[in-house]
Amino acid sequence: MDGRKRWAAKAKLQILKECRESGATVSEVCRRHALNTAQYYQWLKQSEEATLESFQNGKKEKASRREEKLRQELERMKSVVVEITMENLDLKKTLGS
Repeated sequence: MDGRKRWAAKAKLQILKECRESGATVSEVCRRHALNTAQYYQWLKQSEEATLESFQNGKKEKASRREEKLRQELERMKSVVVEITMENLDLKKTLGS
């Protein structure tokens, strides 16, 4: 064991909620739970990102379509590089002989 405490998702949410609603400072709440404030802010960031992602669930498909187009373009460019490299090698062989 590495000595670190494993926090359950519900416990993390409860601590985030306690900081928001109790009126206590983040430092006080973290001290009560023996939690580093950096860890608290990391959880807060993860929570906000997950919330944003859940609100944007319809836009995720558009991003994946765009990613697919970019992936196809990358593959096309890779094949062009391979073709040019082969032509370059052929020219070197021809001129070198």
